[in-house]
Amino acid sequence: MKKSLLWLIIAVLVLPDLALAAAPSASPEPFDPTQIHQVTAATLNYTQLPAEAEGAEPKVLCQTLEDAESLAVIESLMAGAEDWGEGQVSKCPFGYALLTLTMADGSTATLDIAADSCTMYMAGGHSYYYMPTAFRGKDEHPNNEILFDLFDEIPRADWL
Repeated sequence: MKKSLLWLIIAVLVLPDLALAAAPSASPEPFDPTQIHQVTAATLNYTQLPAEAEGAEPKVLCQTLEDAESLAVIESLMAGAEDWGEGQVSKCPFGYALLTLTMADGSTATLDIAADSCTMYMAGGHSYYYMPTAFRGKDEHPNNEILFDLFDEIPRADWL
């Protein structure tokens, strides 16, 4: 058997299975903001980018909130978020601030929060707008400080 024919057989029979096994899931887990209920803890992991110094490594800053007042604000913001719809992706910088919410029933939801001033998060392949409904569509409105200021152990100067 010629080598080229052997490689063709390998390419057709073996490689597609390897590619499928290595590829990330094409359909992310479904998410609905109403899954956020009875929040008992909120943990924010923020990846601080290093200064321009060579060899500097990113540092992850972490804070967990368990006080009822802060959790009520977070639950209201995140559960009341508006889904931008499938395929509508915000251009905000994601991947730096992961918010993990723990519910009373033990379930969790991890939201990828925009690290700039946007009030957006990503979950289940969708972008969600968590601006309080009273301010949506208005010229003057709060920015993401309504969420990030609750995590007062993570210095604001370190945010994007």
